[in-house]
Order: sequence, then structure tokens, then C-alpha cells
Amino acid sequence: MSKKENNKDELLPINELGVEQLRFYCEEECLDFQTTATVPPLEGIIGQERAVKAMDFGLHTKNTGNHIFVSGIIGTGKLTYAKQSVRKLAKGRPVPQDWCYVNNFEDSSQPIVLSLPAGTGSVFRQDMKELLENLRNEIPKAFNSEDYELDRTAIMKAFQKNRGDMQEAFEEKAKTFYVRVKWSTTGYMLMPLLDGKPVSEEESEKLNEEEKEKIKANLQAVHDLAMTEARKCSTWSGK
Repeated sequence: MSKKENNKDELLPINELGVEQLRFYCEEECLDFQTTATVPPLEGIIGQERAVKAMDFGLHTKNTGNHIFVSGIIGTGKLTYAKQSVRKLAKGRPVPQDWCYVNNFEDSSQPIVLSLPAGTGSVFRQDMKELLENLRNEIPKAFNSEDYELDRTAIMKAFQKNRGDMQEAFEEKAKTFYVRVKWSTTGYMLMPLLDGKPVSEEESEKLNEEEKEKIKANLQAVHDLAMTEARKCSTWSGK
């Protein structure tokens, strides 16, 4: 007789089950409590000895940069067990500091980390929230106040006067190079002078090479002077 045929003879007989046998019944006499409110929470996780050992090993590892990944079927209590394990371990450890991340205005992809005493991180967050709310309300009021308008007008007048004085001084310096400055809304234009009068393009073509080179050198000198004065004006307006 073959081994396969021998195994067939050893199989248990198949019996038909009744409806009452297809459902699990828990006898009330097995429960020694009246309500689950008096039952202490279950510690650990049933039937997962390897998982318990792995969790314990991971939590007690001193090396930095390690993580614990928990996976399993929904409803097996893995999240509850993970929280219980971490809380139990944390009770015997020093209270860690609060870590807060704030925006880095120079590089928003690299936030700035702040280390604060334990329990003060949420206070800091609330303070910053209230500060932003106050700024949103108070800044518009400041820019609409009478004092702001007076200060703004005074600054604009001072700036315009300073710019006007610089333009007059620049025009006087340009005259020493026989150049007239004509201002516009977009900048300025330089016109060479001959005998105190502007030289047109047609007149410039009739001049000899020596006079043309002199005019060209004077225009370049005034242009360089204009760049220097523009930097001064920019520095003054930024103060």
C-alpha cells in the first residue's frame, strides 16, 4: 500500500455541524466583572511575542537615527500597544525639551529650529499666533494714522529737496565739461555744448576729429560722474 493511500485511511470522518455549533458563545459565568469600566487595560499584545521583543529592543537602542515600523491587521491593538510601550519607557526618562520650527526668511526650505524648555513650546506657538493677529490689526492702523502721513510727507519733501540739490550740483559740474543735462521722467540726456549752445548731430558731423574726440571724452566724464552721483542718491534714500 502506498503512503498516499495510507494517509487517506487515517483522515477523520466528516460530520455535519449544526447551526448552534457555527457560533461562539461566551458564558457569563466566565466573566468576573459587571462592566468593562472596572477592567484594567490590557498590557502587551496577545500572540505577538516576537513583535514585543522587537519593540523592546528598538526602544532601548541607544544609537540615533533608528526608527520602529509597526504593521499588521487593523484591530489587533498595535497602535495601542505602541503608545503604551513608549509612555512606559518615557516615565523613567528625563522630560525632553520642546522643539519648534520657525520660518527661515532667507531660505524657506530650511526652517530654523528652536529648543525651548519642556511645556513652553505650545505657549510660544500661542504667543506667535497672537502676535500675528495683532500685527494684522495694528499695521494698517499705523499706516492710516495722521502721524504717519505727516512723517511720510516730511520724508518725501526732504528726499525731493536733497535730490534737487544733487541734480543742480551735477548740472554745474557738467557745465565744466561743456555738457548740458536734460532731465526726464525716465532719466537724463547729455548734450554737448559749443560756444554755450547745444551741438546737434548734423553740426557734430561737421567738426574735425580732434573736436569730436574732445566732445566724446567730455560726455564720458559726465556719464561717469552721473553714476557716482546716482550711487550717492541711492545710499541717501536707503537711510
